[in-house]
Amino acid sequence: MKKEQKKVLKEIDKNIRKSFGKFYVFSIIMIICLLLFPLIMEKVKVWFDILLLLFFVCFYIYMILDLYKKRSNYWTILTSILIFAFIMIMTLDVIKLVFFLIK
Repeated sequence: MKKEQKKVLKEIDKNIRKSFGKFYVFSIIMIICLLLFPLIMEKVKVWFDILLLLFFVCFYIYMILDLYKKRSNYWTILTSILIFAFIMIMTLDVIKLVFFLIK
């Protein structure tokens, strides 16, 4: 069983593994930052909140496009889960920002 897994890992290009690894690390860091965003939102100016959310969206789109170019035939469930989690948390943060601006 382990020999088969090692053989499969050797068949996967190192650039693809690096791309997925970077994506996983940056996704988890960005999700944590987005979870902490409501705490940040109250302490900084509104324009910084908006710029920060725009930066997160632009950076994440860039990461997904880079990953999509290099993915070949590889796509994991974890990648899909991280993308879904980012979209959900980003949506909630945008809603919080809109209510914060209305208030």
